[in-house]
Amino acid sequence: ICACVSSLIYSLLSQSPDASVVQKQNCSWLFVTHDLCRKEDAISGLQKASGDAVLKFEPFVLHVQCRALEDAQLLHGVAIDSGFRNSGITVGKKGKIIM
Repeated sequence: ICACVSSLIYSLLSQSPDASVVQKQNCSWLFVTHDLCRKEDAISGLQKASGDAVLKFEPFVLHVQCRALEDAQLLHGVAIDSGFRNSGITVGKKGKIIM
């Protein structure tokens, strides 16, 4: 089982990117967290922007390897019923079943 939750703010227009900061094609990260994002932290990050800024929230991601397709189908039904609309089942070439 692998799970990740994250939210971040990044600047789209960075005039002088800092080499010590993680870069993403013409962007510099203003604020990144895997914890609850407080309003004060977001505002502090936005004050570092030299241009436009975008708030991006990455929803909860969970990967589960199931022993049988029936197990994956059951778990998939629970996920859909719980509101996780972007859920799916993948069967790999070697028979790995990932939900």
